[in-house]
Amino acid sequence: VQAIMACPKCGDKHSFAIELDKGTYNCKRLNKCGIKGSFTDFQRMLGDEPFFLDDRFIRGDKKYATPNVTPKRPNEDVYKWFAERKIKEETVRHFRIGLSPDGKDIMFPYHKNTKLVNVKYRNMKEKKFRKEKDCKSTLWNQDNIKGDTLFITEGELDCMALFEYGYEKTSLPSGVNDKNWIEHDWEFLDRFKNVILIMDNDTAGQRIIND
Repeated sequence: VQAIMACPKCGDKHSFAIELDKGTYNCKRLNKCGIKGSFTDFQRMLGDEPFFLDDRFIRGDKKYATPNVTPKRPNEDVYKWFAERKIKEETVRHFRIGLSPDGKDIMFPYHKNTKLVNVKYRNMKEKKFRKEKDCKSTLWNQDNIKGDTLFITEGELDCMALFEYGYEKTSLPSGVNDKNWIEHDWEFLDRFKNVILIMDNDTAGQRIIND
C-alpha cells in the first residue's frame, strides 16, 4: 500500500510515494528528482532522529531466527584449507571459525553485541556459500572493532588476511549485492567518524564504492 504526497525535495505534489508497510520511498520524477531510500533515510531527510530498535526491525516488525547449531572444532583439513590461503591457525582461532557437523563446510560465526545472530557456511571443496535461514544479516567481526574509523572488506577471508597484518576489520555478509545489513547495523555504523570500503578491483567492487 502506497501513500502519495508532495515530494520533500523537489516539491512536486503528486510524485512522491512511500510504502506504508516498509517505509521505503521514491519520487516518480525520475529525470528531475528520483530520490529514493529506506525508512531511516526518510526520517533523516526530514531532520528527525531515526528510531530503530534492533530486535524490532521496521519492515513489518520482522522477527529473526537465532542460529541453532553446534559447530565442530576445526580439524587439520580446515587448517590446511586456510594455510593454502596464507592464513595461520591462530587467526582461525581468533575468529572462532568452526566446522559444520557433517565436516564439509567451514562455519563463519556472525556475532552482534556478543550474541550469535547468523552463521555463514563455505564448502571446502567447492566455492559454495549458504547462511542460516531467517537470521539477521550483519557485518562480520563487528564486536572486535575499536576506534573511530571502520574498515569494511568484501569477504571474511579479506578480513582475516588483514588481521595477519595487525588490522582488525569487518566484512560484508554476502558480497556487494546484499545491502540488508545496513539498516540492521545503522547504530553500529553511526559510532564511526570514517567508514572506509576495501573492495575487489572489479566492476562489482568498484560499483559499491561509487554507490
